[in-house]
Amino acid sequence: MARVFAFVFLYFSGGWSSASPLLVSGEIAGHSVVWLVDTGASEPVLSRQMATRLGLEIRASTDQVAHSAGISTVDRVRLRGTVIDHHHLPDLSAIVMPGNHPKHPLLGLSALRYFTLILDQGQMTLEPARSSGIIRQP
Repeated sequence: MARVFAFVFLYFSGGWSSASPLLVSGEIAGHSVVWLVDTGASEPVLSRQMATRLGLEIRASTDQVAHSAGISTVDRVRLRGTVIDHHHLPDLSAIVMPGNHPKHPLLGLSALRYFTLILDQGQMTLEPARSSGIIRQP
């Protein structure tokens, strides 16, 4: 049975909205990436193009996701060596969208649960949650 997930792309025709997104540097499997925080995504999301470029093992799936462009059947990957701003996360399951969108990998809730998201006068900040157990390495 296919599982359905919902997430929202924050992409506009003129590029990424500068009004609200939080871009965070990090790594996937030793490769530098720029993550886009997406609190509407249940899990991390990568494009097939990025997953292939990073050499990730893509697993076929019948899972479907609902997003702003409709519903898509997606594949899966296991993210190992995931780093968010020098914080090393445990292995994560991620959604692989067909094609080359999203441009930046989306940092969904299963990864964000290791952090506290702070909104202060329009400034968004990620800090490790006290009980997260994640390790910061320079």
